[in-house]
Amino acid sequence: MSRAKRRHILEVAACMVAALMLATACSQGGAASAPSGSEAEPSASAAASTEAAADTAAPVVAGTYYTRMELADYQVNAPLFSAFLPEGWTAQLYSKWDVVSVGAPGFVEVTLASPDGTAVITIDSCQAFTQAPSGFVGEDYATYSTYMNYLDAGAFIDTYMAQAYGGQAQLVRELSPDADAIAQLRQYNDLLVAAANQAGAEMTAGGTIGNTSSVTEAYDATICTRQYRIGSQYMEASCADAAQLQTITGPALTEQYLHWRVPYSITYIASDEQAFDAYYDDYCMIIANSYFTPQYYAAEDYVASSITAAAMDAKAAASSATGSFSTSGYTSEYGDSANEKIINMWDDVINEVDSYQTLDGGTVKVSMYDDVVAQSGNEIFVGSATSDIPSGFTELQRSY
Repeated sequence: MSRAKRRHILEVAACMVAALMLATACSQGGAASAPSGSEAEPSASAAASTEAAADTAAPVVAGTYYTRMELADYQVNAPLFSAFLPEGWTAQLYSKWDVVSVGAPGFVEVTLASPDGTAVITIDSCQAFTQAPSGFVGEDYATYSTYMNYLDAGAFIDTYMAQAYGGQAQLVRELSPDADAIAQLRQYNDLLVAAANQAGAEMTAGGTIGNTSSVTEAYDATICTRQYRIGSQYMEASCADAAQLQTITGPALTEQYLHWRVPYSITYIASDEQAFDAYYDDYCMIIANSYFTPQYYAAEDYVASSITAAAMDAKAAASSATGSFSTSGYTSEYGDSANEKIINMWDDVINEVDSYQTLDGGTVKVSMYDDVVAQSGNEIFVGSATSDIPSGFTELQRSY
């Protein structure tokens, strides 16, 4: 399979499931009952990283204003995440480009904090794992894969909560995923299956795997959103999970591998229920309008292709691939509007949002209860009447 085709599949599939899963996380409102208390903290990996690249969105003026900011990763010399920030929110990007996974060798975590620091959103990029027939669990540099037994979306969240908080997290409620979101996740899984089968057919035809055949089929697709109390803090965790079963048949042996991906995982944590509810609308606006950029998918593709091709130690190959990557001259088949194009395939009414076309041809999503959206440069104003539009702002029109 060509690199262009592989990148095409990665961008379309990942943008599709990201838009649906992130919207589903906000489709059923704010917190259930919870006590008030101590301050929330950002994720440990982002806070501890010495490789984080931090930027701050400066407040504009009083009112409902948002700013789009691209967060750059200086390891790959490219903007990897486009954040849509309410006034006063801050954003930080952490990256790790030596993950032992040819499917997702680059891990990116974005942490966004409210102006007073009482609410924090963490968005993680795709993670890829394989369940081996031997039962092996761990990193394997020979195949450059991380082996882990399959976890559906709910089990993945359970595992994260147990590792991060031990027995302190108390489940408050689970939000039901929207049926359309599940349908789109299954389409995402079908794209991955089709890509795997095409790659397997090409290797068989080319004699790369001898008399062995490889057939992949969809196995499972799940979405989960849960809310927790952690002491006096209140938290919502969401993720999607897509799994594919690969059957490899040779002259004397048949083996099955379960490949599974977590395209996105998100946590939203606040110091107490009051802060959780106070910033919940900001949380929904941020995740509905923020996305990983085409340059992120290009970087992942470049590193993955370099790992596959390199005739050297896999870890060294990943390091050298990252160091030589540049987005100079790179053009995505979809451009920066890839995320918006995929989002428009889904019915926003389910999540009570309207889409407006920005001055540069992109899309911004706001609550259907807001009647006016206007733009000046990178700043977006949301209000209830035309008379609210500040001087110098251009009113935007609904996309549909």
